[in-house]
Amino acid sequence: MHTLTLTIKTNNPETTYKAIKPEIKDSPSNKSKIQLKKQKNKIQLHIQSQDTTSLRAATNSWLRWIMITQETNQITKTTKPK
Repeated sequence: MHTLTLTIKTNNPETTYKAIKPEIKDSPSNKSKIQLKKQKNKIQLHIQSQDTTSLRAATNSWLRWIMITQETNQITKTTKPK
């Protein structure tokens, strides 16, 4: 079993956590197990996979979802009506 734990600092951990948590239930693959934790100003992602290829694929997917959430937060923050 291969594992990777990432801790990602974020300005809005609650929004990020809520946005990506549903992906755990609807995972496109059974080759990886994901644990997601919200901390003060961080999101912790723990990935366990059967092999390195699955670990890489899961890592890429989760990092992409987190990045999209962060970018969306930034866009909505700067385009709020006055």
